[in-house]
Formats: sequence, C-alpha cells, structure tokens
Amino acid sequence: MAATLLVVVASQVPALTADPSALASLAGVVPFYAVFLFVMAFAGLAVARLFRLGTGDGRAVVFTGATRNSLVVLPLALALPANLALAAAIVVTQTLVEVVGMIIYMRAVPWLLPERGTPPRLRRILRAAVPERALEPARHHLQRPLLHRGDHHMYPSSN
Repeated sequence: MAATLLVVVASQVPALTADPSALASLAGVVPFYAVFLFVMAFAGLAVARLFRLGTGDGRAVVFTGATRNSLVVLPLALALPANLALAAAIVVTQTLVEVVGMIIYMRAVPWLLPERGTPPRLRRILRAAVPERALEPARHHLQRPLLHRGDHHMYPSSN
C-alpha cells in the first residue's frame, strides 16, 4: 500500500513542477484538511457518546468519520482536462494529510475514548500478567444471574 501511495504521489510531481503557483495552491488546502480531521475527531466522539457506543465501536466511528478515501475519486480527477490537472494533485495531497492524520489519530483516539474502568497503565500490567484464557471461568461465573431473596443475594439453584 505504501508503494502504491508513493507511485501515486510521484505521478503528480510533474503537475507541480509545470505550474509555479501549484505548490502554493496545494499548501492553501492543507489547513482545511487538517481542520477537518480535528473537527471530525470530536464529531465522532459526540456520535459515540450520543449512541452510547462501547470503546471499540466509538473508536471505529471516530476513524471512519475522519477518513474519506479520497483516492477513490483520483481516477475522476485524472480524467479532467489539462487545465484542471491540479485537481489530481489536490486529491493526492488530501490523501497524504489523511495518512499523517491517521498516524496522529492512533495516539489521540485512545486518549479521547479510553477503555472504561481500569486506568491504562494498570490495564497494560494486567494484560501482561494475566492471560486472556485464564479469565474465562471468572467471566462465566460473573455472567450468571443473581436472585434477590430478602437481604441475601443468591445464585439460582441448578435444580
């Protein structure tokens, strides 16, 4: 995938060198893409909270809202007439900003939407110390329903 992106970026270099103002035009759109990524992080967070999504689902919403898969429209931009050749370079620029943004999101989204309950440092220690399969009997035990009889909580009888 990185090789494909490199080839696509390299294919747009001639369009930038042909027009001296092209680089300035590209630099002018970068802040809009960066602001979009910033806004979408909080918009995704708001959607996740509005629908009370779990941590994983909420993080997926944040990432999905921020990525636009701009390379999907690249063939259309490449098909435009020569006087609009800069459109393809703008699409590629958007993709590069998204890639950098996703790298930042990898660190920022877990901070925005932390796992509930355990502090992150303790969670890492627990994951390293206790294998996941060792927790299965405890999870099964905790999922059994409780019955309330007077002042006592009791497990339902297996009869």
